[in-house]
Amino acid sequence: MDRRSALKTLAAAAASQVVGKAASPSPQIILYSQNLIQVEYPELGDVVKQLGFDGVDLTVMPGGHVEPRLANVDLVRAFEVMQGSGLSYPIITTALTSPMDRTAGPVLALSGMSRVAFFRPGYWAYGNAPNIMARVAEVQRDFAGLVNIGRQYGIAGAFHNLAGDHVGASIWDLQKILEPSVGRILFRSMPGDRRGRRQRMGNLVEARAAAAEGGDYSGLLLGKAGRQMADGEVSARTRDGGLAEVFPRPRAG
Repeated sequence: MDRRSALKTLAAAAASQVVGKAASPSPQIILYSQNLIQVEYPELGDVVKQLGFDGVDLTVMPGGHVEPRLANVDLVRAFEVMQGSGLSYPIITTALTSPMDRTAGPVLALSGMSRVAFFRPGYWAYGNAPNIMARVAEVQRDFAGLVNIGRQYGIAGAFHNLAGDHVGASIWDLQKILEPSVGRILFRSMPGDRRGRRQRMGNLVEARAAAAEGGDYSGLLLGKAGRQMADGEVSARTRDGGLAEVFPRPRAG
């Protein structure tokens, strides 16, 4: 399933659920900013807007649009550029894999205070770990530590299921990582759900990666995401080389 087909599937599934109900806002289509890394962030907003996207997944990582060590200088400025171009920025992509990283605090604090809803951490490899369950437990602790930092500033962690030798690529290990806080694989649209509870972590679903790990069930994932997105609950990521992501629009108020 290519990007165009995936987005059509999501849109059609969401639309089918709102028939006979009060109209729900359509999901946002946002751009993963690393695809335009040759464009520096002061010009990024105008370029993304001209391409027709609703928002940006801003890379805040070494080699990204904002270097983490310069977050105190550049990060808020980058958000202001997106806002000035009429773009949303519901998520940032980071390379954070440890709460001991000195850049974790500033990056998550500035993002949360700028009303960014989610951060995506970096990736943890299995490598030659002699004990798989022990490795999953290590990653669970690291991710939980990052999530606890983010929670102080109202930004939730979104674990991306990257295919390959990565912890979380399979459903079973991802569920183990998320169980302590969420108890589900798909996350709700914003850090507070419809009952006002704060969501701290969840999964940024990439159907292509999930299919690569466990068979071609991307259509099922996208259909479920699209149906639930009609109620503003689920965010899903559909990528063809990381080109686009689908997010619910923030609820009014």
